[in-house]
Amino acid sequence: MLRFFFWNQYCKDLTHVVVEAAKTMRPDILAFCETGCPSRDTLQALESAGDYHFTTGRVGERFHIFTRFSHRYIEVRKESDRFLILEVKLPARDRFLLMLLHGPSKGAGWTPISQALEMSRYVSALRDTQRECNLERSVIVGDFNMNPFEPGMVGAVAFNAVMDARQARKGDRTVQRRSYGYFYNPMWNLFGDKTPGPPATLFYDGHTQDELQWHMLDQVIVSPEMIDDLNVDSIRIVDAVGDYRLVTSGGRPWKSKFSDHLPLFFELNV
Repeated sequence: MLRFFFWNQYCKDLTHVVVEAAKTMRPDILAFCETGCPSRDTLQALESAGDYHFTTGRVGERFHIFTRFSHRYIEVRKESDRFLILEVKLPARDRFLLMLLHGPSKGAGWTPISQALEMSRYVSALRDTQRECNLERSVIVGDFNMNPFEPGMVGAVAFNAVMDARQARKGDRTVQRRSYGYFYNPMWNLFGDKTPGPPATLFYDGHTQDELQWHMLDQVIVSPEMIDDLNVDSIRIVDAVGDYRLVTSGGRPWKSKFSDHLPLFFELNV
């Protein structure tokens, strides 16, 4: 089993919370974007929580990844400024592709359609990597900067990510006589106030007529080949790490003290 913890850290140094997460939640993979702490300092701080190793891409350091296994078991396969595709090949376990992603934001002027067009480029890179590695087993996690229902998530030429595992297991769907592979998106199960944790991962108090306020921007999706490996019941939006409460008394992400995003935790049975 692999435990995974992802967090957009809002460009803050949240090392103290990261160390507590490592101690109490025991993740095998810690992954961050928009971190405000040098990787060397985080790695040194994590020494008190166990033996962690650091890796990132060659293009830049948008993503910081700390693993309980040596970096020789995780290899960069493809990357850009916005995504990092890694092959994870642990001894005596089935290998898989891990894609870390940080999508462009509507706050920077990207519309849902422009985001979807950009996501189609990321999906194409992942499909190319799957063919090059002869490996379809894939996990994509990160700050997509889109909700599960937006064009970049559900569009056939984009992630084609559906809420129904039964449908995703069919492998693909056909649009205009062209086949598009599915991904399964379990984050729909955590969207709303009848879920065990927060209603989503980010709250934005906008003042337009159609503002949703709660947004599920941080997500994990998997290829059909990994549906059985994803422990759906383990997925949670983290609102507390040890004694650190990451939400305000009103239940919203405590942006001034921690981050405007809440972390994700999940387990893979690999």
